[in-house]
Amino acid sequence: MLPHEGMLPDGLLSFRFLSSFLSWFYRERGGHRANGGGEGLRIGAASVQRAMPRCWLTSSVASRLDACLGWVIRSTWSRAVICRKLRVHALLFCVAAALLSSVTASADEVKVMISGGFASAYRALGPQFEEAAGDTLVTVWGPAVGTAANAIPVRLARGEWADVLIVVGYALDDQINAGKVVSESKVDFARSAIGIAAREGAPKPDIGSVDALRRTLLAAKSIVYPDDANGVYIGSELFRRLGIEGRVESKSRMIPAERVASVIANGEAELGFQQIVELLPVDGVTVVGSLPAEVQRYTVFSGGIATNAKNPAGAAVLIRFLSSPDAAPAIEGTGLEPLTPKTAN
Repeated sequence: MLPHEGMLPDGLLSFRFLSSFLSWFYRERGGHRANGGGEGLRIGAASVQRAMPRCWLTSSVASRLDACLGWVIRSTWSRAVICRKLRVHALLFCVAAALLSSVTASADEVKVMISGGFASAYRALGPQFEEAAGDTLVTVWGPAVGTAANAIPVRLARGEWADVLIVVGYALDDQINAGKVVSESKVDFARSAIGIAAREGAPKPDIGSVDALRRTLLAAKSIVYPDDANGVYIGSELFRRLGIEGRVESKSRMIPAERVASVIANGEAELGFQQIVELLPVDGVTVVGSLPAEVQRYTVFSGGIATNAKNPAGAAVLIRFLSSPDAAPAIEGTGLEPLTPKTAN
């Protein structure tokens, strides 16, 4: 039986693979001959499929290989010496043609698992990548952390495959530690600042300095922030650093199951903290600005190649594209700060 792993590096047929396949074939042939086989030998699609790498061989390809093998055997069985070269060449042709047809159908797809923070930039850049690289992106959306059925860590734990993961940096680190992402493949694409939003049409408060931010928060009637790592920072650290923790406690709250910007747009709160990239797409709010540098906290979005990737070469091309200077303007346009400089004009 042929081994199932490592026989087709980077989607290309190798002579070692073909040689191994031929050795297996002749062992099968010899066994049938010893048992009195001959003109009626038929190895069978199921046997062929078991002998080939599972990631490349479909049942239809196996059937084609079976048909080719049957033809080769019937045509050359009685001419074992004279037609040996012809038999080998025909078999090589059948194997190559069948496998290449399977590779062609799948090698131009790049499967991406991605969470929401980098979504706007990914949607803007995806068509550019597909046009430039000639590959098709297959996208699976899900939370970067958590135990929901569609959460990316849960998907990977139950055996789902991907070529690329694009999530917050600390979540990608978790998957590297879990052996699900190749550690050397991690690249940081962009970072997102925390900002403040007010309802559209309301006066725009001053948050240009730490002192101005402190005064604005003390004057606000209500404050909301998200149920995530940024929200924890705001509620347990930012207010304390500003020296207003006790004075805003009764009028501030974490929003567990709704967008902060939506709560502001509906008039349920006066001011809301959220990553700017998540505030910008929501109608009915005005982004006041980002927090002053002294109290700012950034969220970094990163990408990496999954250890079970079926198209690692395509994954590497996508990661290089998203971290290239050419991608920086589109990333910046979504409210993120590119971690690669823009191309000079």
